[in-house]
Amino acid sequence: MRERILRDAEVRNCQSDIETLDLLASKNAMADSYQWDGQLLKALEIRRSVYSGRRSILGSEHPDTLLAYDRLIGTKSSINSKKEQKEVCKMREKSVEIWTRILGGLHEHTLEAKVNLGHSYSTSGQLQKAIVVQETVLQVRQEQFNKRKDLSVVSHFLSSMGNLANLMTKSGRTEDALATRRRALTIAQEYLGDSSRVTFKIRNNLINCLASQAIDPRVKEEVLKLRMAIWKEQKSVFGKRDAGVLKVTSLLAIDLADSDIERSIRTRKKLLNKQKSKFGEENRESLDNMKKLAISLAVKASCGGANFEEQTVLMETVVDAQIRLLGEMHDQTCDTRIELLCLYDLARERDKADSLAKAFDALETGFSDNGDNSDYEDLFNIFEWRVFWGIGI
Repeated sequence: MRERILRDAEVRNCQSDIETLDLLASKNAMADSYQWDGQLLKALEIRRSVYSGRRSILGSEHPDTLLAYDRLIGTKSSINSKKEQKEVCKMREKSVEIWTRILGGLHEHTLEAKVNLGHSYSTSGQLQKAIVVQETVLQVRQEQFNKRKDLSVVSHFLSSMGNLANLMTKSGRTEDALATRRRALTIAQEYLGDSSRVTFKIRNNLINCLASQAIDPRVKEEVLKLRMAIWKEQKSVFGKRDAGVLKVTSLLAIDLADSDIERSIRTRKKLLNKQKSKFGEENRESLDNMKKLAISLAVKASCGGANFEEQTVLMETVVDAQIRLLGEMHDQTCDTRIELLCLYDLARERDKADSLAKAFDALETGFSDNGDNSDYEDLFNIFEWRVFWGIGI
């Protein structure tokens, strides 16, 4: 359907700039759809077209052109490898400078550009820079929240608190992150209500934070009870096939994996069927769950001596989709291929393992420097360690 709509849009004969801008708005919505679905290469192509079209009609510093530029950077950031993120940071810095000059430092477009710059700093490993930027935005939104409590102001304030809490966790400041999330939850419950999607999201993030530092089995059990409770609440409010509920189902499977791998696997299989029905097999949520299901099955097989056929097929499906949707050199694609390589080794599929290792050599990823396929043996050990401890499930 999307392909046909896009083709029809391409052949439409626009008689005026207004019609062309309307067409570009439709293409922009199409790019949003592709990006949400995980089809980043298609989204990037359309983003470039929209930005180029708006720039030629409206000029490079019109707000609509700048919004198209920001979306283009966002898609590019999702495709670029970690080594290329510094280029994205420079593009983000340029965007912030232009928004500030045109609309001022307090305008929401400027603040959102700064938020995105903070995300790019974080992705490129510049955590301190990221924290400074997000703290600056949070301070402005705190002042706005102090003056008025309408929905958009509250939502933006809570979003900034979440961004900073994420960075606190990433930099090892877990207690600060917990305190920030608890404060955010109190505000969300007071101004948005217990049944708001934002409130549910904050509750789940708080549970994630608790789970990340849970070592004592009793604490892990309490975390599981909290997740189960929120999962049931969200289902009762939004329905069992709601996208947010499906996300929480995946989180529940993670919590279950530590104590009941069989139940975690059953949960993931049921979730995958719902995701395929609602989003399609190659949606990013479906592929992510498929990958986690494969790893969970590997945990079970490594403990019980079962074969590795099912998880290998699942991981192959994910790799094939990621190559088409993200490209061979994308970080996610490379990570998944490494995990597939490890599965081949565990399954004693040496021919497939050798073939995949040679493919890495051909891509010049640095995976093997001398053509000796034994170079990936250390990766097998890493994967077996992950399987033993359940890491990455």
